[in-house]
Amino acid sequence: MARSSVAKGPRTSTNHRAEIASSQALPAMLLAWPLLIGLALLLAGCGGGSSSTQPTADTDLVAKGKTIFRYDTFGDETQWTDALRMHEVIES
Repeated sequence: MARSSVAKGPRTSTNHRAEIASSQALPAMLLAWPLLIGLALLLAGCGGGSSSTQPTADTDLVAKGKTIFRYDTFGDETQWTDALRMHEVIES
């Protein structure tokens, strides 16, 4: 059997650069994975799931709130009519 006589010479600059780049990328990758996993866990805990404990609205309270919002002026009728003249703005 004949052995190939390929001499293993000094590293070429391309191979050397690739080795340096891969050795520098390893620590960055080791730092990146825990950060990515932590980010994924954080986003997973942000909600988006269904919750069966959502509060229900009290219908009497909602009706009372609508009435107050629509009809109660809190005593500032003169502000809206005399000073701001909103009735004239609404008419036009």
